[in-house]
Amino acid sequence: MEREEKIEKFAEFLREFYYKDLATAVFEGRKSIQVDFSSLDKFDPELADELLENPEENIRLFEEAIEQIDLPRRTKLRIRLFNIPETNHIRIRDIRAEHIGKLLCVDGIVKRASEVRPEVAEITFECPDCGNRITVIQPEKEKMIKVPTKCDCGCRGGFKQVDQKFYDARWIAIEEPFELTTGERPSEIMVYLKEDLTSPRMRNKTDPGNRIKVIGILKEIPRRVTKSRKSRQMEILIDANNVEPVEVEWEELVIDPEEEKKIKELAKDPKIYEKLIASLAPSMYGLEDVKLAIILQLFGGVPKVLPDGTRIRGDIHILLVGDPASGKSQLMQLTSKLIPRGKYVSGRGVTGAGLTATVVRDEQFLGGWVLEAGALVMANKSICAIDEFSKVSPQDRVALQEAMSLGTISIAKASIVATLPAQTSILAGGNPKLGRFDPYIPIREQIDVDDVLLSRFDLKFALRDVPNPERDAVLADHILKMRFGEKEVTP
Repeated sequence: MEREEKIEKFAEFLREFYYKDLATAVFEGRKSIQVDFSSLDKFDPELADELLENPEENIRLFEEAIEQIDLPRRTKLRIRLFNIPETNHIRIRDIRAEHIGKLLCVDGIVKRASEVRPEVAEITFECPDCGNRITVIQPEKEKMIKVPTKCDCGCRGGFKQVDQKFYDARWIAIEEPFELTTGERPSEIMVYLKEDLTSPRMRNKTDPGNRIKVIGILKEIPRRVTKSRKSRQMEILIDANNVEPVEVEWEELVIDPEEEKKIKELAKDPKIYEKLIASLAPSMYGLEDVKLAIILQLFGGVPKVLPDGTRIRGDIHILLVGDPASGKSQLMQLTSKLIPRGKYVSGRGVTGAGLTATVVRDEQFLGGWVLEAGALVMANKSICAIDEFSKVSPQDRVALQEAMSLGTISIAKASIVATLPAQTSILAGGNPKLGRFDPYIPIREQIDVDDVLLSRFDLKFALRDVPNPERDAVLADHILKMRFGEKEVTP
């Protein structure tokens, strides 16, 4: 398909399906429009396949087609694609050389991010001999400024820089979500964001801790061995075309009038606590007091700032210590999924740096030392469930003390001195020292947590599996009905 024919077809598609969106974007001063790839596939399958195979050139033609449409005023708009085919959804660990130059969609959690900085898009030079102006597009793959080599008049040097155009850019590193890694080390990839993908709203969505889907073009850049030599081995990155948040942020939760009416009705219900308890893990029998405590933790307290500036936290911290198979892990994992930004970590794989924050060096993409947020920072204003709390080493547990009492994490490493917000409720769980509770030893002596950290937990539960024939029979009956589908579980 010829270039002009493609532009004409893209323009026809936009006139038919997206004219109103284009006019609205121009009127509101937006810099891009969202285009559903499936609608393009229905309009012209051949054109859609061309876009997947050679996205860089075809997206450029797509954006050129906007100039052929009669709009209220002339403006440059970017095309942001979504809903691309499932065959182009690739796990980070499965990316190979055959995918370079193709349009992909990857799912991941933002691990670290650079600041938003301006980059030069193009520079205009003036010839010292004839005064001719030469515009040079600056390639994204290179960090050094590209200058013209020769003017039409024959001049080969001394060009004067007279004008330049900028755009905002940002680098982020994303890694695979834990449910996709199946026990292996999560793979990660760098993502390059630019222009309206770095707006204040989009910056919040691409900060560390957020889970996102990135649609973009896989590109390669050579590794530098020295300043003048490049390696045969390539680094890969995704030049993002669009970013979609997977999780809903607190600020994005919209309560419609019907939901508001239901909430007010529930608030007047005298049995509201019983209903909330029955709605949390209904498949788990009993544990009413623990469920009520977790529900109150999810709602949270009210932080107070006293006249002298002292802040009293509103986050509730809960410690569950119990015999094996008492339902702690299931309850914690489920709770972490109930609210936005909730995180779940477990066992000896937890370190102080992984919980709080650490500093890593990345010269090629992020330009030096950068902060890498841990689980508590990622779960700011949410909940972090720490399973097998007793298996976390005492040195790593010390890192929790500031976060639990003050709601902040202070770090001073390399050239970075920072205080990060960590207003996070902690739900920790573990087993007693001997594996099970001994009825002849005081409970406090069986909890392997030091007094300083233990004092920061507002509620401590000792979950004992005491043999009781009547209760065990009811519990066994509940489990059997659940397993064989005789009993429907409805929150």
